Formats: sequence, structure tokens, C-alpha cells
Amino acid sequence: VERSAQQRACRSIYRMVSIA
Repeated sequence: VERSAQQRACRSIYRMVSIA
């Protein structure tokens, strides 16, 4: 259950870095 939230956060950060 918590894994889903962690994966979503990790992906969100990855996307932010990709845009930067």
C-alpha cells in the first residue's frame, strides 16, 4: 500500500528533474 505512494512520489520527482 505504501509502496504505491512512494512510487508516485519518486516518479513525480523524476518528471520534475526531466523538465529541469
